[in-house]
Amino acid sequence: ALVPIVQADVAIERVSLWGASSGTPRPLRAVWLTNDTGLTLDGGSVSLVEGGAFAGEGLLEAIQPKEKRLVSYAIDLAARVSVTRDGGPRRISRVRISRGVFVQVVQERGSSTYTLRNEDAAERTFVIEHARRDGWALVGATPTPAESTATQHRFRVVVAPRSSQQLEVEEMREAESPRVAVTTMTSDQV
Repeated sequence: ALVPIVQADVAIERVSLWGASSGTPRPLRAVWLTNDTGLTLDGGSVSLVEGGAFAGEGLLEAIQPKEKRLVSYAIDLAARVSVTRDGGPRRISRVRISRGVFVQVVQERGSSTYTLRNEDAAERTFVIEHARRDGWALVGATPTPAESTATQHRFRVVVAPRSSQQLEVEEMREAESPRVAVTTMTSDQV
């Protein structure tokens, strides 16, 4: 008698979800669910059916109206993801002297290249979770994330059937050295 029942359409997008923390090259099959019912959906287990057959089961926390969630339910055997990192941050330094003040700015840059492989006969949408680091900003030709959380940038990439595609994520952070006034420097320091 206390079981809530909602009969309403909910917008979903089928995706292949991958994050480096999974430790496997196989992404998870997932749905990106948007609660457009106007009601709060209670948490619990969710059974997913594709093409009239059981596809998998996932767990769902309560979802408020207009909220969007990823719900994973199975391993995607038709997809693979690999990542290569550039071997550590590259340091770039530059010196700026303006109005008698000497400032050295050190910039650290790092990049990750994700290779996404779709072995299916249909187009596949991948959602790549890239860890968000404090003080680092996305730069260069990095695409805009579809969503950013406190801990992740989520990139949405569509891969054609039986093909591969790469996603390059470049990050940068700046650190400024203490300012030194040229008038207080001795000839030895210069």
